[in-house]
Amino acid sequence: MRRLVIIVLCALALTACGGAGPASLPGVGVAGSPQAVVLHPIGSPVPVGQVVVTINGISEPTGGQGTRPQPGQMYIAVDLTLENDSGSVTDISTVVMMSVRDSTGHVYRPNVTATNVATGSQDTMDGPLVPTQPVRGKVGFQVPAGAHGLVFQFQSTLNGPITAFDLQH
Repeated sequence: MRRLVIIVLCALALTACGGAGPASLPGVGVAGSPQAVVLHPIGSPVPVGQVVVTINGISEPTGGQGTRPQPGQMYIAVDLTLENDSGSVTDISTVVMMSVRDSTGHVYRPNVTATNVATGSQDTMDGPLVPTQPVRGKVGFQVPAGAHGLVFQFQSTLNGPITAFDLQH
């Protein structure tokens, strides 16, 4: 037992002494296993499975009468481009594939009202993504006002790895 404790303590000490590297945050990898998630910057095209994801920017739409965020909340809209990098059609589901995570680890799913406010319509990025035909659009989220450390997460398959983009301006 004592030997096991010493091994665990040594492993923790080695982990704590790791050098500087790319920006990362704790995340959930394949099948729920914890791992570090590399943060990609805004404007960087990143291949994720069959899709190349580029975050073009973010905004904070306010909404109007009947479409404002709940008290203590705010909307953010992620402007992104998706390009199918394969030879066949692939389906996009914003609710399944996209989320925003804050510095506390809370995950927010796309919000229909926030998306409608951001786009000015009821159009979404959901549906078939045809090869060689990039699609640009916005996906809205409702997060706590003042939330920080926001990260956009894209997961091309249900149990696949998470690809993360730093949303800090």
